[in-house]
Amino acid sequence: MKTILLYGLTGTGKSTFCKYVTEKYNYKVVQVRRLFESVVGKDKAATVYHELLNKTNSRCAWLDLISKDIISCIENQKIAVIEGLFTVEESKWFKNISDVTIIYLENKNDKVRTMRFCERENLPLESGMVKMGNSDMGRIDAGVPFAKNSADYIIINDNSLEEFYNVIDSLVNKIC
Repeated sequence: MKTILLYGLTGTGKSTFCKYVTEKYNYKVVQVRRLFESVVGKDKAATVYHELLNKTNSRCAWLDLISKDIISCIENQKIAVIEGLFTVEESKWFKNISDVTIIYLENKNDKVRTMRFCERENLPLESGMVKMGNSDMGRIDAGVPFAKNSADYIIINDNSLEEFYNVIDSLVNKIC
């Protein structure tokens, strides 16, 4: 099985990427955070994650907890796309269970990222900026930008949607 590990900061196009490859290529998308929440409970997920991290000193303990669920989700798939908040340690964890290609999405235009986020979340600009900033800080604290260095591909998503789709198509052709 082949797996695409997809990550990046808020508003860089992760959801758009997933929707596109699901519709065009019929790839399965696994949102591991949602999978984790379904196992431990959405309200308890952050607490359980931090308890596991403190107990084991491993950013992968939460993945170990749901490893059978993850494997079940990606088995028998031509390609599965795993979307979530990943660090270098978590990326290595996935490499132990699947043939992984790591894609990091980036958009260097904060204004565009903010507008995309506000549109997606149906929020006015001011409150969207605050919520996105908090989301970014969580990802930065977790080391997402540092994981960029371990990516197989970096997609800069600063242009039109059509151009983004063309980049995705090109990448899918390379990976498959």
